[in-house]
Amino acid sequence: MKNASTESDHKRLARYILARYGAYPTVWITAQEFNDVHSGSCGQCWANVAAYVYDLDPYKRANSMHNAYTNPIVYHDQSWYGFVTLQQSHNRVSSVDYWLTQYNAIPPRPILEDEANYEDIIPWYGGGTITPKWKTRQSAWQSQIAGTFGFTYGAQGIWWACYTTLDINYNCGNGSDARAWNTAIDFPVGEQMSFMARFWTSFEWWLLAPDGDAIIWSSAPNNTQKPYQKTDGNNRTLVIAYLPLQLNGTIYNGTVRNLSPTGLYTSQWFNPRNGTYSIIDEGWMPTKAGLWNIPSQPTSTDDWILKIQRINGPNALPNFAFGASIRSSSNRNINQTSNKAVDGDLGIYWQARDAQGFSNSWLAVDFHVNITFNKVCIIEYDQRTTGYRIEYWNGTHWLIAYTGFTINHEGIIFKAVTGSQMRIIFTSGIGYSPIIYELEVYDSTSIAT
Repeated sequence: MKNASTESDHKRLARYILARYGAYPTVWITAQEFNDVHSGSCGQCWANVAAYVYDLDPYKRANSMHNAYTNPIVYHDQSWYGFVTLQQSHNRVSSVDYWLTQYNAIPPRPILEDEANYEDIIPWYGGGTITPKWKTRQSAWQSQIAGTFGFTYGAQGIWWACYTTLDINYNCGNGSDARAWNTAIDFPVGEQMSFMARFWTSFEWWLLAPDGDAIIWSSAPNNTQKPYQKTDGNNRTLVIAYLPLQLNGTIYNGTVRNLSPTGLYTSQWFNPRNGTYSIIDEGWMPTKAGLWNIPSQPTSTDDWILKIQRINGPNALPNFAFGASIRSSSNRNINQTSNKAVDGDLGIYWQARDAQGFSNSWLAVDFHVNITFNKVCIIEYDQRTTGYRIEYWNGTHWLIAYTGFTINHEGIIFKAVTGSQMRIIFTSGIGYSPIIYELEVYDSTSIAT
């Protein structure tokens, strides 16, 4: 649609389609390439049609418009615009930033990569050559790691129904470029999409989000082959990174950050070409600062997926104290403040003033909402503590959850309690005052048995 003169005709067609298919579970995608300026497409005209469909749809189902490859950020603030439909286009390589730009747009919208590097697509669409297979696979993984909710795979001979290689249609190709559907269904990247699907569905993928701070890449390109990662948040019990193939054959180097210093982890390489895993290491712990250096990839001329997962039982659950609001009875100086006990860094610590000593020194964590917990890990210096209490705030009073003497660094487990705050009161010890590297709070009762 190039101008508003035919808008009413398109609305009439849309009304028919809605009446015909509206009883089925469906989504609506309006237009082919609504913002294709080269063909003179009237983007606002198409938007008016899409809004019209949304207004008529009694179920207000997901609604979008199919972009051209220019990746515009438009209509995010419109109620009818339910999700972004991207087209990276063909025989094209993009940085992961192509998808992150949409992911970070405000207000946010779910993103579907709907047309990217169809496998073996003909030179007419592939910039003069057939799109190589690694580009198809890379687009799929890059878009997923950057926060899209889905990827639409396409292949020459299938995206346009080509029944034989002799079909007279320029979309089916000619001569050696032609592909028929019964050949395309056996293309290798098509099978590799099933490997990708099994990989993501092997865990709760919807809990992960792009996380640019999780890995510091020290030897990696900042172009189309830029690696990137997603995690499950500050606790980083699961880290997934996609390392595209290196066109010059070099190795990616980087350091994973903010892992739990007390956590046990396993790390694996996933091969996206055959769907197999290879173990890097099992049962390892990061440095006291929560760091882990990424080893060399199995090969330097292929793409790889790095998977890091915390495995040590209850500690794999969220640490409610990490980064939480915290206060203390006193701080020894400006470098040994209470927040050092919940920052995940074993290289720094909280210490009470020497003058206060052990008796009645305390740390209190404010969760701001009620949580249930039954395990506390206290990592202290030199096992100084000889007496302490763990208390929780029930909204009215401080109640005792546990009373102990020496601290077990593996964790203190007690009957589950619920409160909006938790505190540790030190009652006796050896030395000047308590020194606490880290304080962690967990709910191990939520583990399925």
